[in-house]
Amino acid sequence: MWSSYDRGYFLTPNHYLNVVVEITSPKLWVIPLSQSQKDKYEFIKEKREQGYIYKEISDMLNHSDFTPQRTDKFTSQQVWGFRI
Repeated sequence: MWSSYDRGYFLTPNHYLNVVVEITSPKLWVIPLSQSQKDKYEFIKEKREQGYIYKEISDMLNHSDFTPQRTDKFTSQQVWGFRI
């Protein structure tokens, strides 16, 4: 700001404008996760906490009893997408 006066109002550097916006709509909703999805999420979360990378986790999932919903096998991109 080139001046301490802006459109006739005196502003000090410690004044801020805070705005809270609430959006409601009947078209916004969250699909509940199935138990299978929750189990996959917990498995991925546990492995990430142990230090595994997404590629290693996808390989583990492909050799486990877990099955992907829309593809033949898990990829690292799918595992990355499971994070919340």
